[in-house]
Amino acid sequence: GHMARRLCSSRLSAPAAICLFVSILLGVGIRAVPLQGTRSFEPDPSGEKRITLLQGRDLLHYPGWVQLSREDHESQCKVQLTAAVRLNGLDALQNKFDDCSDSASQRFADHWTREQLFAHVNASEDSLQHIKSWFEETGLEVQEEPTMIKAGFVQAVGTVAQIEALLSVRLYRFIHKDFPWKTILRTLDPITVPLDIHPLLDFISGANELPSLHTSFQSTPRSSDHKPEEGAEEKGRPPPSPAITPDVLVHLYGITEAGTPISN
Repeated sequence: GHMARRLCSSRLSAPAAICLFVSILLGVGIRAVPLQGTRSFEPDPSGEKRITLLQGRDLLHYPGWVQLSREDHESQCKVQLTAAVRLNGLDALQNKFDDCSDSASQRFADHWTREQLFAHVNASEDSLQHIKSWFEETGLEVQEEPTMIKAGFVQAVGTVAQIEALLSVRLYRFIHKDFPWKTILRTLDPITVPLDIHPLLDFISGANELPSLHTSFQSTPRSSDHKPEEGAEEKGRPPPSPAITPDVLVHLYGITEAGTPISN
């Protein structure tokens, strides 16, 4: 999901595009596209100057989702954030891409290994530590996942109240009309960060995205403590989705046994 966001950026540079392309070829989930931020400064009750990192969202762009008021107890619910720290070495990556793509070059098809890619394209230790400290100062718990850190991502978990303070937003409860038993906590507000943090980040995910839900294979939540009678359905919920079989995949992707597409 993070790489898809880098593709959508209006400020995607040639080196960043190459970084994405090579990372896909090597199976390395390095980055996602930073969404265009504005240079507007936002007032903060503490007097701290903040700058917009990500634009606010319009609920019209998320079909089926409905915004609800948040219940008091939900201020202590946990939310996970992922911060994408800006990478160094994209110019070197572009040069390497040019060399290994040029059939006349002696280094044609001489691709970097995953280790070499991480060695040349990475986030600085200072930037990573700065973002970790920023999270921790607001009370978030940083999750030290080595692969994510190596790729320039810092993940942390905090309460709704902590996330709101960190990003200067208000989180609300959202439900999808097709799956009303499932709720998520998100914001439609612009994501703002302190001035010293902004140059270090491409984006922050986990606070202002609403997923696209496909109705075909959304399973009903199961509870070990509640087993309805055979043939009974829980109120407001559809029966469990059918198992994914070869026949289901053939129908879903429009493929015949011979491998030729069929019309839907």
